[in-house]
Amino acid sequence: MMLMTFYAIQSFRFFYFENNEIIMAALDDANTLSVSQDAKRLKNNEGDVIAAYALGSRFWGTANSASDWDLLLVHSDSKRPGNQALHSGQDLDVTAIHKDEFVGRVKEHKFTEIVTLWAATLGCSSRSKEMNPRQILGGKIDSKKLALSVLEEADRDWRVSKKFADKNDGIKAVRVASHSVRMMMTSVAICKTGTLSQTVKLEANDAVTEIRALGNDVSTSGWNILETAIVPRVAALRTELEQIARLDQRQSLKTIN
Repeated sequence: MMLMTFYAIQSFRFFYFENNEIIMAALDDANTLSVSQDAKRLKNNEGDVIAAYALGSRFWGTANSASDWDLLLVHSDSKRPGNQALHSGQDLDVTAIHKDEFVGRVKEHKFTEIVTLWAATLGCSSRSKEMNPRQILGGKIDSKKLALSVLEEADRDWRVSKKFADKNDGIKAVRVASHSVRMMMTSVAICKTGTLSQTVKLEANDAVTEIRALGNDVSTSGWNILETAIVPRVAALRTELEQIARLDQRQSLKTIN
């Protein structure tokens, strides 16, 4: 894959960004990113940072000039918890994950770690290749394993969304529900094709926009508004994922594209 080099201010080493149109379009505000600076902000030794993946709005293509950077930072610091959310400032929102935890979650086909296959990579050390999810998976997605993992996470999201709605917090309710629908939509595509295309991302983003527009109505009228709006879509996606989950091992494996 063709790489583009971006020199970060106040950093003694450079970042490599995969040639990802969405990420490159957002780089006009990326000059605040620095491995050395941000490692200090996160109270992490720079030498312990193996790799970082740009997720959130940067990954989905919905970032604007006010968007922060959502990073999944893979490290080798055995003293830090395996998976830890860190909020280092208004411009940077980081989840730090130990390399062993990262590898395990990739093998378990957890959604966040699976989509790093197509995320822009900030290469922070010569060891970055160790954390390449394509290499960890041997070049193949296990569609059955991904479908089961996503169904489990979607069930959890559904319960959390309902709790927020019952508390008349429609904004949080639709945020969780829209994440779940986007996860299911993109996972179905990944299971079928072994890739996550720009077209699928755009379709999923449209669904997110549609669901999040219901926030105020859910705050006012409760869970039924959200349930009525998204149940048919969720039911159809669930049926597809359940069908995928029943595939035998030979049919389940898809080459990563």
